[in-house]
Amino acid sequence: MAETNARPERLYLPGIDAMRGIVVIIGMLFHANYTLFKTGLFFVDVFGVLSGYLITRVLLGERLLTGKINYRKFYLARARRLLPVLFATLVAVILYARAFEPKALWDLRIQTLAAVGYVYNWYAIFSGGDYFSSYEIIPIQHIWSLSLEEQFYAIWPLAVAAIAAVAVKAPRSVKYIPYGLLVLALGSAWASWAIYHGGDTTGSTDMMRAPLEVFGFEGNRLLMTYMSTVTRAGGFLVGAALAFWWQPELRKNTRPWVNRTVDVAGLISLAAVFVLTNLQWFTPNVHAAVVNGGAIGVWVICAVLIVAFTKVESTWLHFLVTRKPLIRLGVVSYALYLFHWPVMQFYRKYPFKPIPLAVVLAFFAGLWVVAEFSQKYFERPIRRVGVTAWLKSMKPATRKVVVSASAALTLAAAASLITAERTEDALREQLDSVAGEVDGVAEDEMVSGVAIGDSITALLDKEYAERGIVVDAVFARSFAEGSELAAYLAERGQVSEVIIVHLGTNEELTLEALRSMADRTTGVERVVLVTLWREGWNLLEANNANLRSMAAEYPNVVVADWNRIVTADPSLMMRDGIHIAQGAGHEAYMRMVEKALAAPGGTIVEDLS
Repeated sequence: MAETNARPERLYLPGIDAMRGIVVIIGMLFHANYTLFKTGLFFVDVFGVLSGYLITRVLLGERLLTGKINYRKFYLARARRLLPVLFATLVAVILYARAFEPKALWDLRIQTLAAVGYVYNWYAIFSGGDYFSSYEIIPIQHIWSLSLEEQFYAIWPLAVAAIAAVAVKAPRSVKYIPYGLLVLALGSAWASWAIYHGGDTTGSTDMMRAPLEVFGFEGNRLLMTYMSTVTRAGGFLVGAALAFWWQPELRKNTRPWVNRTVDVAGLISLAAVFVLTNLQWFTPNVHAAVVNGGAIGVWVICAVLIVAFTKVESTWLHFLVTRKPLIRLGVVSYALYLFHWPVMQFYRKYPFKPIPLAVVLAFFAGLWVVAEFSQKYFERPIRRVGVTAWLKSMKPATRKVVVSASAALTLAAAASLITAERTEDALREQLDSVAGEVDGVAEDEMVSGVAIGDSITALLDKEYAERGIVVDAVFARSFAEGSELAAYLAERGQVSEVIIVHLGTNEELTLEALRSMADRTTGVERVVLVTLWREGWNLLEANNANLRSMAAEYPNVVVADWNRIVTADPSLMMRDGIHIAQGAGHEAYMRMVEKALAAPGGTIVEDLS
């Protein structure tokens, strides 16, 4: 994440670097889909509060010291801090993709422009609704959070100037400014809540497909909730408000009991961060928990942490603040954040595939070394004197090599994007091969059996047809839609023997929704419910537990436990961790279905023996 201290010589708080060090660890484990920190999306809010606090402190300090804000120097400092290593990362990603992942180049063209223009969050919102976006390599997706920061940096200095102008004319009004900022922050939280719940019209939590239209453009509602400038502004505003109240270097020493209280509050807040980044322990619907107050809780916790980490009289937290490894992590956090996501993506191919802890630790150690090298020989010199002076400080021979190599690599990256060709991956090709061929059950058609599902079922169309079972599959179909179809066919008597339902890989399956379908399909001789498999998904266990419980409640229901079969042999799945591999995977799945059709009602088929 971007280092938000634009002028370290005017404001240096080592406790903030220690905070960055802790949070960057959480962020990397979250992005690795490791067992812990599965809801680490909160760490973006932490950096938002940090950014708002530090940049406001810098701007207010300059305004007080000089009577004005030098915008040219401010934005030049920002450009020197952020752009060189960003460009280097983009060039490296593009060239790697050109050599080893050419299929990623086509989408990288627009993504790179969005990243350089710091509008990647909005690009993602209006292009990220594709069903395949979760399964393809997206090596610079993480830059959406940096876009948020830069949008804040573009707007906030002007706002501070306006605030300063008001303060000159009405000095007493200054004390009300932080409260106004907090009100605006609550407005941001409300916007997030309204956007999220505005799409929950059917009781489904599958917000990825809930319709959203903004100025005539169709966007992704869930991404709008998380990535838009409006809904993420709250953290920045809370940090800005705190900057008006908390200037630790200007305060007098406080009494021991106050210091102990701050220490305890800081430790409790650290524990709370750990809990909030593991919300999967408490609720299956993490998204709702975030918009229903979780984000506000993070803002408060982060504000407490800033106070505790920057209070020089702290006793217990002082130990953390002064740990050089944490401080160094904070110093190189921007480069480390930029580097880690592309490396992880190219390694695992799909965003949701977990990375073993040993591999994560190896990545972490190696990238830390690279980030330190970048900080010492590339980022820090450019930040201090600029690119031109940095190049002039080199020996002529060295300068010639650096300039030539940089130009050649940049041109090669540009040429790679310009000449990129649109290609289809194996998964998309397989889905395209059945698109338009899955007709489903026609009006008034009588069938003995029907399989209702999404793209997973669509890929099994041929195998089902060989067994006389009609497939009714729609890509990205919701459970609400599929269960309504099952009930409709059962109540009209269009299905005489069996309904097979394999749905819910992208949403929460509640007992109420499952019982509603089961109650309306009791007239069918056999209803087969298939359990789910999706790597690293926080709703997986809860959904499968609800599916399995249906066998005990309804005598005509058989649960085909695909999850347990795949657990015993993961090679049955495609590399996306959701779709079933052709050949052995399809054969195993159909053996499971045949066994479920032959099993007595009220049972669970757990293996293929």
